[in-house]
Amino acid sequence: MDATVDPRIANSDPTAVSADRRPIGWLSTSTVPESRPTRAPNYNARPRSSPFLCFLVLPPLFSPSISPSERQEVRLNPNGPLPVKPSTTLPHSMQDIHYDNAKFRRRSPFKVITQALVTSHIRYCCRGCSTGKFLMLLMILGLTYLITHKSSDHSASNIHLNSAANVGHKYVKEGVSIIDKIWRKPPRLPPQLPPDEAQNVSSSFEEQRLHWFSRKQKVKEAFVHAWSGYKNHAMGYDELMPLSQRGTDGLGGLGATIVDSLDTAIIMGADEIVYEAVPWIEKQLVERIEKKGQVNLFETTIRVLGGLLSAYHLSRGDKGTISDSGIPMTLKGVKSEIFLELAKTLADRLLCAFASSPTSIPFSDVVLHDHSAHPAPDGLSSTAEVSTLQLEFNYLSEISGDPKYRSKAMKVLEHIRSLPKVEGLVPIHISPHSGQFNGENIRLGSRGDSYYEYLIKVWIQQKNSGNQLNYLYQMYEEAMRGVRHLLVRKSIPKGLVFVGELPHGSNGSFSPKMDHLVCFLPGTLALGATKGITKKKAIERNLLTPDDLENLKLAEDLAKTCFEIYREWGWQIFEAFEKYTKELELLNENSNVYKLIGPVLVKQDLAEANANVRKRIEYISAELKRLDGTLKESEDKQNSKKESVLQLQQKIQTLQAGKSKS
Repeated sequence: MDATVDPRIANSDPTAVSADRRPIGWLSTSTVPESRPTRAPNYNARPRSSPFLCFLVLPPLFSPSISPSERQEVRLNPNGPLPVKPSTTLPHSMQDIHYDNAKFRRRSPFKVITQALVTSHIRYCCRGCSTGKFLMLLMILGLTYLITHKSSDHSASNIHLNSAANVGHKYVKEGVSIIDKIWRKPPRLPPQLPPDEAQNVSSSFEEQRLHWFSRKQKVKEAFVHAWSGYKNHAMGYDELMPLSQRGTDGLGGLGATIVDSLDTAIIMGADEIVYEAVPWIEKQLVERIEKKGQVNLFETTIRVLGGLLSAYHLSRGDKGTISDSGIPMTLKGVKSEIFLELAKTLADRLLCAFASSPTSIPFSDVVLHDHSAHPAPDGLSSTAEVSTLQLEFNYLSEISGDPKYRSKAMKVLEHIRSLPKVEGLVPIHISPHSGQFNGENIRLGSRGDSYYEYLIKVWIQQKNSGNQLNYLYQMYEEAMRGVRHLLVRKSIPKGLVFVGELPHGSNGSFSPKMDHLVCFLPGTLALGATKGITKKKAIERNLLTPDDLENLKLAEDLAKTCFEIYREWGWQIFEAFEKYTKELELLNENSNVYKLIGPVLVKQDLAEANANVRKRIEYISAELKRLDGTLKESEDKQNSKKESVLQLQQKIQTLQAGKSKS
């Protein structure tokens, strides 16, 4: 019996099926059993096979029991039907319209059971919902779950104050999403206390006092050591370069180290340093101020001008400020008036930074000798720099009686008051030409830190002087609310409260990076909450508002974070400086002095250091001997070459003489 060709082959319908439910696109030449009636073709029937299941309906083409010569394909031809060449009758097993050649392959028991359970009808029903659609639906459900659900592990990060007022405000954002938890890089944790020091934490008050007293003494010894190195190698310069043992003027050449260290020496009771520094200041600083060139307004104000004002304040013993502070005042013969006169001389030249600017924002650099100023190379000033001049200039006006210093400096804060802010937070750059903030980078670290610090400190300073500048306190309160709302988070996994950054403004992403300079904030928050008095007095006078209580709680948490960072890290850094950066003077057997600077040969004891010195000397001596031998060999070769040249010249002269005679 010849194979029957469906008339729709001529129409090239790739979705058509034959009368026996096989796809028309592949036409087998197998015969239809006579005992089985043929059905009329249903041209409207929907194809039930998916493209990736087409191998299930092609048994005649891939059956291993048929030789290649017995296979024949009839493909669709858009120009009309192709002739079908009759072939031999296929085996009876090849005539099954539901034939699946998978039956010839070995199947596992699990597959046999699943195929028995999943009937043909169920497969056809499920085939309408493709695997891709199912996976897409599954992904959408998963994303919906991740977005709508927060991690319950960190829901406790919402901090409530346990106060009588039952403050309901929150300064830590609730929860951390699972995605953030997965992708967040774990922080580097501070070192843990060793067991012996961990026990000291719970020891008696007297033991802790002795522990910290010993550390205080070591810090003072380090200060004295640093001063001695500076005095011996760089006296009069701004800074000491310890490796090269020479000085450098990186801050304008006003002897910044001398002036800036003076108040520290007074507070520590290092009178010998004070008596060494004061004569230099009296004799040299005036000439430096009159003849030196460019200085930075901010650095010179906080280091040199601030150092002079601090020395004046501490040396003259203002009533009610020094006698109760516990600072050892044993100075005799130090005239405090010289510090005030020098401060006025310097400040008069620094004021040109305000006068030269077209706005209330001063230029960043001042040329001292010609009373001129100019902006930084990029034309911008740091917000912290222009707003960290007021304490010094205000105090100078107070003790000198001249209001011009206060007037110029306070115009900066008055101008910033009128500028737009993000919940009291400001970018870290400002233009002295336009008077506007530049960029969107918001942080409490470098270039932004002391703006917030000076808001509350200048308010307290002026309040005590009789000037009520309430707008400063309002700016401070607004800024601290913005800090709690936008910048405060908790670390994972230790749960330390920290203050992050907004590099691209409030609409950008949050950066979980806390600059070490942000550790000024706990003290500033405590100072603002108590309005410059003790916490006990503030509570007795009922001055603490709900915001103040919340700020005090935040101050405690941030102080804990900074304490965890600096308690061991800071002390280990200090010990490393002590161990590796001091200069050792070691004597060898020939009483020659060898100065070893840095971490190369600093060891636990002097004997080991001497042994290392001897080894290095022996190595250097051996290298010198080897070099001497090499040089001697080179000289011998050169001498032999010279002798050969001389002999050759003599022969040439002899030959020339013989030619002339002949």
